[in-house]
Amino acid sequence: MASWLDDFVQHTSYGETPEKIMWWIGVATIAGALQRKVWIEEDGFQWTPNFYLLIVGRPGTIRKSTSIGRGLQILKRVPDINFGPQIVTWQQLITHMANAKRTVQIGCTPFEMSSVTIGLSEFGSLFDPSNRELIDNLTDIWDSKLETVRKETKTMGDDEIVNPWLNILACTTPDWIAANFSSSMVGTGFASRPVFLYADRPLIDIAYPSRNRTIDNSKTRMEDNLAARLTEMSHYCGAYQLTEAAYAWGDDWYKRMRVIQRTLNDTQAGFSERKQTHLHKTAMVISASKGKFPIIDVEELIEADYRIQQLEEDTKKIFGFIGQTKTSTTSREIIETIIRAGKMPKSRLYREYFFRTMSFKEFEESLASTVATGAIELVGSFENLIVQLKERG
Repeated sequence: MASWLDDFVQHTSYGETPEKIMWWIGVATIAGALQRKVWIEEDGFQWTPNFYLLIVGRPGTIRKSTSIGRGLQILKRVPDINFGPQIVTWQQLITHMANAKRTVQIGCTPFEMSSVTIGLSEFGSLFDPSNRELIDNLTDIWDSKLETVRKETKTMGDDEIVNPWLNILACTTPDWIAANFSSSMVGTGFASRPVFLYADRPLIDIAYPSRNRTIDNSKTRMEDNLAARLTEMSHYCGAYQLTEAAYAWGDDWYKRMRVIQRTLNDTQAGFSERKQTHLHKTAMVISASKGKFPIIDVEELIEADYRIQQLEEDTKKIFGFIGQTKTSTTSREIIETIIRAGKMPKSRLYREYFFRTMSFKEFEESLASTVATGAIELVGSFENLIVQLKERG
């Protein structure tokens, strides 16, 4: 049997979203089924399979909200999964997590947990960069510590969250990242915990996704199959076991990673230092996807490592938006537009792509800044300047 993740990607392949993003949406979907009931035991802490999945792209480019909805739609068919609301304040989320407390049986031992999966079409509906308490608590909850967290409310006494566990699938835009993530956040604290995914163009242009697949019962049958297998995974409880070969591979990987980390600056080091945690979170999901629970072998760690390495370029691009001014943001958009659409008259570039978002004076300043970088050039007469990528000698 193929892995659940492979089948999920195939099931959603008729859409415009790149396969890499759909694979990670599948990961967060499985995580939502596993909840806080499975873990890898370490000395003094546990790794658990929850994710903060943040998909970044321009509005309407890759149907971000529709894409996370495909995973959540299947997860909603699994019994006993607690979903958070799509529009929620931090205080409301705390109360929701407290109310989500349930007890499951792990072997002969009852285990309490407050597990919530939340899908956000706009990450900004939850995340407020000026709210230090929110950022600190989101950072702590990602670690899924075995603890009871008590938060005082204004009218309802204390909310008690037992063994908090939060799994987030969210969408946002490069402009929101630029406006809301400060340079001081990069590489440390909260910003080192999400899985960042970026796409600036669709996999393929599809006007009618429903006509890009065979019109029969195969889609329904596949979704039924995915939901049934996901329900089976939701019954997994207890600790994962790494094989001796997996421990040996992980030990060698860790030593190599630590050598690399010592060469990085503070900005680069944050995500790198969380890499071991991301590796094992992802390996747990891959093992479950293959029906191998509770075993994690070398092949699961190798695949997890490969998938995480694929994230590095996306993370660099997303962090590159941070601290940009409107001029520098527009400069980047001008370059991306010319790469996608090809050379065009200056007047058309402004009229079709920037007229609704800025004045002509602002556009002129951004265009001049972009020319100064050497990435593009203006050719032709003053009345009909053509904007094109600069040829390299």
